[in-house]
Amino acid sequence: MHNWWMEILTGYGIFIFLFYVIVYAGMMIKGYHYYKTSTDGFIRKTSLCIIGYLAAFTLSSISSATNIINEWQWVVFGVIIAFYAYCERSALKKEQQPMRTLLSQNKTIHQSTGGSHG
Repeated sequence: MHNWWMEILTGYGIFIFLFYVIVYAGMMIKGYHYYKTSTDGFIRKTSLCIIGYLAAFTLSSISSATNIINEWQWVVFGVIIAFYAYCERSALKKEQQPMRTLLSQNKTIHQSTGGSHG
């Protein structure tokens, strides 16, 4: 078998194949989401590169060559997943930043008014 998609389907079965397709599509969708919503230039550019890589791999893996033994491909998928974890942590920090500012302002106001009464 020399078609990547058929190689996974015939070698591992329908359930693994469907899981792989769902994860693969999820990586593309997540890349598009980060590209459209992020204000960080690094995240936007890297997400666009990832989308391009995944789209190119989708088309090129229909060729007459096996990809299952290419170790670099699995490393690239691992780097993509690690990048998405970085994006999620970066977004989480940005969400928590206003809360930290609000809490520090509240603490300052609380201290300047003489603490708690009651």
